[in-house]
Amino acid sequence: YLAGPALARGYVGAPGLTAERFVANVCGSGRMYRTGDLVRWSVSHELEFVGRVDDQVKVRGFRVELGEIDAVLGSFGGVDAAVTVVRGDVLASYVVGARLEGEVLREFVSGRLPRYMVPASVTVLGELPLTRSGKVDRGALPEPVLPSVRSPRGSLEELVAGVVAEVLGVGEVDAETDFFALGGTSLTAARLASRLAHALNRNVGVRDVLEGPTVAQLATRLSTAQTRAVSVPRLIVRHPGEAHRPAPLAPAQERLWLLDRMNPRSPDYLLTFALDLDGDVDLAALAAAISDVLGRHEPLRTVFPDVDGVPVQTATVVNLDLAPADDDVDAALSQLTSVGFDLTSEAPIRVRILRRPAGGFTVAAAVHHIAMDGLSFGPLARDLTTAYVSRAGGRAPTWDALPIRYADYARWHRKVVDDNATEDLEFWTTQLHGLPELLPLPTDHPRTSAERTAGRVTFAVDRELNAAVKEVARKYAATPFMVLHSALVAMLSVVAGVDDIAVGTPTSGRIDPGLDDLVGMFVGTVVLRTRIDPKMSFAQLVSSVRSTNLAAMAHGDQPFERVVDAVAPRRSADHHPLFQVMFAYQGFAEPDLVSDHLTVTPRAVQSTVSRYDLEVELLDTRRGGAMNGVITYPTELFEQDTVLRWSHLLVRLLRAAVTDPSLQVGDLPLMSDAERDELAPMAGMPGVSPVMLPNLLKCVDPDVVAVRYVDDELTYEQLDARANRLARRLIGLGMGPDDRVAVILPRSLESVVAFWAVARSGATVVPIDVGHPTSRIAEILTRAHVKAAIARSDDMVPAEIAWVDAGDADGNSAAVCDWDRVRPLMPDHAAYVVFTSGSTGTPKGVVVTHRGLGNHAAEVRALYEVDARSRVLHFAAPSFDGAIHEILVAAIGGATLIVAPADLFGGDRLKDLLRRERVTHWTTTPSVPAVMDPSGLDELVFIAVVGEACPPEVPARWSVGRTLVDLYGPTEHTVWATGSQGLGPGDPITIGRPIRGASVVVLDGRLRPVPVGVVGELYLAGPALARGYVGAPGLTAERFVANVCGSGRMYRTGDLV
Repeated sequence: YLAGPALARGYVGAPGLTAERFVANVCGSGRMYRTGDLVRWSVSHELEFVGRVDDQVKVRGFRVELGEIDAVLGSFGGVDAAVTVVRGDVLASYVVGARLEGEVLREFVSGRLPRYMVPASVTVLGELPLTRSGKVDRGALPEPVLPSVRSPRGSLEELVAGVVAEVLGVGEVDAETDFFALGGTSLTAARLASRLAHALNRNVGVRDVLEGPTVAQLATRLSTAQTRAVSVPRLIVRHPGEAHRPAPLAPAQERLWLLDRMNPRSPDYLLTFALDLDGDVDLAALAAAISDVLGRHEPLRTVFPDVDGVPVQTATVVNLDLAPADDDVDAALSQLTSVGFDLTSEAPIRVRILRRPAGGFTVAAAVHHIAMDGLSFGPLARDLTTAYVSRAGGRAPTWDALPIRYADYARWHRKVVDDNATEDLEFWTTQLHGLPELLPLPTDHPRTSAERTAGRVTFAVDRELNAAVKEVARKYAATPFMVLHSALVAMLSVVAGVDDIAVGTPTSGRIDPGLDDLVGMFVGTVVLRTRIDPKMSFAQLVSSVRSTNLAAMAHGDQPFERVVDAVAPRRSADHHPLFQVMFAYQGFAEPDLVSDHLTVTPRAVQSTVSRYDLEVELLDTRRGGAMNGVITYPTELFEQDTVLRWSHLLVRLLRAAVTDPSLQVGDLPLMSDAERDELAPMAGMPGVSPVMLPNLLKCVDPDVVAVRYVDDELTYEQLDARANRLARRLIGLGMGPDDRVAVILPRSLESVVAFWAVARSGATVVPIDVGHPTSRIAEILTRAHVKAAIARSDDMVPAEIAWVDAGDADGNSAAVCDWDRVRPLMPDHAAYVVFTSGSTGTPKGVVVTHRGLGNHAAEVRALYEVDARSRVLHFAAPSFDGAIHEILVAAIGGATLIVAPADLFGGDRLKDLLRRERVTHWTTTPSVPAVMDPSGLDELVFIAVVGEACPPEVPARWSVGRTLVDLYGPTEHTVWATGSQGLGPGDPITIGRPIRGASVVVLDGRLRPVPVGVVGELYLAGPALARGYVGAPGLTAERFVANVCGSGRMYRTGDLV
């Protein structure tokens, strides 16, 4: 941007364009011109030209500055000119210079720019085509010469390429194609590393695949790396004599067996699936094919008895009823998913063939997780298709024999796990030391140990975003799983408001090529712990996640239950140990089920049980499209709208993060513009004009009882007269606006009279509880700079403070107005000072002005609906602003204030008082009614709970037949700031919305508004804010800060909502 007197006046006859290009100077006065040129400062403070803003393009989801690529090419020795354009969906660069080679230049760029900015080709030209004005004619540039595909060379590259193709299920793989661009994931990278280790008899890790993602790079890495021989014993077939002997459970099966024994026939770990068959269905061939598959895969017909206290597995014979039934498909599926198995005596599979009324058949099956995992669907589908085609042709299937039995794997894997137990468990106890017991996701309902019903929300990661995720993964030598995991923990950190997050994820467990074609339970679970600093960039977060994940996967063979036993967290029936969020990413396509004259369509069947607080699954079919996501949650904990908002937040964070990975995690956008407009801030109804405190006591009906204490009472006329006489006594002592007068009295008629007397004088009320220690009272008097005190005696009043006898009833009772006061009373004068406990042990005095009292009075009238027939309990301790609130509620409505004796705190005595005095309106902390019986209080029509979190049992018991609301407001805001509507049994407990004249905003630690459902700190704003703290300018400045969502100040409550 340029500024100064040399700027042009503008464009002839183009005021709109002039306003667009000549804008206000943000660094001074006048205007500045927006050039559209991209530059950067050099270390010597000179400008280097980079390109044009309008040269910015979007390629595969990334914003690319073409000029930046040209600048890098231009820095190569011998390049005289460079220009980059977009051809299709790739970048193509053109250079002019002597003795240049395109591939050399491309390698040069790849070492200096992110991978997504490396051009697909660099073409050397004799000269660049130019327009008449001397600019590059991009349309005249020749078609780019793309590099030819290089086939693998040498035995090692050919081996690597073959294993990559086999693992990913693709055709031929060239030497330069990226493994993850073909759909590789963390799981398939682990399988690739395992197969290469098996083939080469050396250690190959996932890290090798990440840091050498192409065939050529991985082969080079394996040929030069100092790798040691594999120490894991080879997986071999046991002696034929052991084929019919019971085998031990595999480590992955142990926990499932124990869980089943604790909760027999539980449906929690069922895998249910169904296929719709349309066309020419051969039912006999179908039944025979199902039997063939059961015969081929032993785990599907295995029982798990307890022999001498040790669980074992034994293959048995299964006879299934495969006769077609006319049952309703949905009902049959529900039945299949509703009950588990007796694993000790019953094969872990049920199969039904159902005839659909509209034609066609559905094959439905339920299998216990102990017998198969998600990766088993591939071989299961392939074998079922092969068997059906063979049986339909009148012959038995002729498939290759499986290389190993699952029972042999179980014996082998137990040895592997036991051999590595010491090292692995030492890693996990160190890695998970100090892990918080529970991720504090904000739940919509209280946690219980009851069985959890699964709810689901779906979402999508669109094609462009999917491509960007993979590009970021390639750029930072990570996997798409790691990028997605980083976004997930960023989202969970925002939602839960914590920086230490554990997420569980499955591992394939198929660490030997011989296991790939088996159906069985191989999958394990590892805990991925991430510590987030909001100041770290997303790229740094991905790097941190990458390191953590690789280390976890390297020690992932240990069964999860052994890890739990070693770490020994506190167990609870209401949440999963070590982690409560499961994350699964599947980067493979669903198996194709095809047969001549038959259409096979998978039918979605979902579990009815939720095992975790959240289970986030993403399926990437590797077809270049969108990723499909689903979040499963327990409906007993969360409402659907809550989880849906979190899914939107996850996608929003992911999109921003992969668009610019240099963004700090704490700066990733949390809200859409519409959400921000709605919530930042949220304001109550428009405020009313300020009302001075003395004007809230109006003698509407002089004969109505204003105050009653035990058997004594005052009418409004008597209260008014006594308050005026005492007020004139204070005025005679020179007390007026912003002079502080202490009221050192217990709850009584006198304390109420004294309150209104100070208010009438225009002075500031400083209520003090006589029950406080003498030293605290003296400290408050000193810190508040009290000039006068109303008390029954002068025992607690220092000599330098004027003492006024609370019982003084002599003097003029005429109304007091500004003419009588020592100075006029204004809205910004202090109405009262209330001292609360400070964090250092020193009481802090909150100075509240008159400016917010008008809004408070209007809210009282609307919410409490008090009138002359109402009877309001005065129960709060005198030193709390709740006591002032009670006095004001009665006065505003012209009601009777029932003063509770100073020694009454709750229980049966309080209930007797409520009933005897026919109290209609009661404001209290919820802990008081929580231990009382509400029966017999028929006159009580309104309860406001304040001051602490309200347990659900209070409205459940006390709202019947009356209105119960939850009010919130720190002392630093005039009485209360937000309030709920009437709460009934089972209603969500909230502190409602802001009152009139007030506004609230919920901010994160970086003072950014947070969206709905995300925990943040509550800030209050509006005219009802206190002036600050007495004699504590530093604390005032710390808590009353600039309003980030408007003008003026806002108060930082410290409360998380």
